[in-house]
Amino acid sequence: MGQTATDQRPPRVGPGTASVVAAYRRALPRAVRRHLAVLTAPHHADRLRAAIRARREQAATEAPGHVVITVDGRPRIAHLQRTLSPVQARRVGVLKVTRALRNAGVPHFAVRGRACGPSVVAVPADQRRRACRALARLCRVQPAYVTVVAGEGAGAGSGAGHGAGLAGGGAAGAYPRLVPGYEPGVWQQLEKADVLRLTWYRTEPGLRLVIGADSGCEVEFWHEDATGDRLLAPRPGRVADSVPAGATAVKMTDRGSWGCGRLTLRTREEFAHPLPEDVTYAIDAVFTWTDPELRYALRSLATYAPWLRRIYLLTDDGEPSWLDTAHPGLKVVGHREVFADPTVLPTSNPRAVESQLHHIEGLAEHFLYFGDRLFLGTETVPEQFFLANGLTRFFVSPVQEPLRHAPHPLRRSVLCEIEREFGDRHVATAAHRDPRRDDLAIPSSLYRHYAAHTGRAAAATLRYADVDLAAPGADAVLRGLLAARNRTVIRARGTGAPGLLGAFLEAYFPVPSAYELPG
Repeated sequence: MGQTATDQRPPRVGPGTASVVAAYRRALPRAVRRHLAVLTAPHHADRLRAAIRARREQAATEAPGHVVITVDGRPRIAHLQRTLSPVQARRVGVLKVTRALRNAGVPHFAVRGRACGPSVVAVPADQRRRACRALARLCRVQPAYVTVVAGEGAGAGSGAGHGAGLAGGGAAGAYPRLVPGYEPGVWQQLEKADVLRLTWYRTEPGLRLVIGADSGCEVEFWHEDATGDRLLAPRPGRVADSVPAGATAVKMTDRGSWGCGRLTLRTREEFAHPLPEDVTYAIDAVFTWTDPELRYALRSLATYAPWLRRIYLLTDDGEPSWLDTAHPGLKVVGHREVFADPTVLPTSNPRAVESQLHHIEGLAEHFLYFGDRLFLGTETVPEQFFLANGLTRFFVSPVQEPLRHAPHPLRRSVLCEIEREFGDRHVATAAHRDPRRDDLAIPSSLYRHYAAHTGRAAAATLRYADVDLAAPGADAVLRGLLAARNRTVIRARGTGAPGLLGAFLEAYFPVPSAYELPG
């Protein structure tokens, strides 16, 4: 996959080849012919092609905003951006593809696909050549890499079940070898493919965060059926495998939780409605700590959970100097605003504070509670934490501790019910200014069991890393997490070497969030 025809088949011999070869042999002595054969041997040709490609890449990077990075041992042109997230990259990619097709007069429509995957745009197969020419022009202006896609289909492999919407979702599985879409001759070799993926590599000024194939854009070529009445998808889809050929396209505004922010795209009626598994209600996040690591926890949310409506910081420790408290998506709340009995304040008991979360004014019915030193490590969707019918998820651990230290999906109404059902214990926990063994651990334990046994929570799994900073080899564990970037949640605990955690967090989350003051 991704190889050219000349990589796979011997060269063709035309009818006039024999006479040309004979003339060549008569004109040049054998010694000269042997020397030329050495110069044009495969390994010399490979070196020559690599040198030409390197010069083209160097020329492309001379344009402002481009830089050469290494991905899987290969040099790649990357687009330099000061703000960077998978959602933002996906938005830019699908906008560029649809604009290129529209400017070329190529009919197209966005297709609903897999969560946290490439955008998908469909084009009638009889427009394939025009579409490829338009995309080739796009790649020359905005250097991208292209490959033929072979997989189980749009939406395959999505454990979360969340359609990243019109601007998110491609085939799961390994990505075949990419070829530079800006090189001459590449697109002629791809014109028979049913599905192509365009990948723009994007990175930030420090080159520490790179976003690529999962935030690219796939183009599907839909064929007419035997009657010419319907267009047939080239692979299984999450919503529809066929649409009426002559139907009018509709415009749909992509939700902020559907892959790439608020964006209007051309689609078909079949793809313009939420799916039964989609979470469409508002979700907030709550923090009760102000340690220096909070800066990076907020960066992790901005990068990997932009679908959150608002973040609440519940604290009496003062506001961090770097925090932009005027941001409309952030609100700082004092303890006196939420404690049912303010006479028990001040308190240094975290479980007492946790018992009052549902009293935060304006907090959404569904919210995530982030304990100390919890970070999101990969792109997420709401369905990883909540179900469309309102149920919350809880995450089971395979080790002795039965419940993971992950963000806790909670419902205000269930917390209010717990306060009523466990009245005396609840009041006592809130009144304890220092931690006690008999305090209720409400968000991290009691809520999960109570909600599960009353039919309002369901078990789930996620990829998780629990790092003990004091353990031998903690630095190697952090390096491995940084290299792989494949854990949905990262928890850090304990005290390690000075600067160990800070250096890791700055490398993992290098892009400042909108919740930080400039400078």
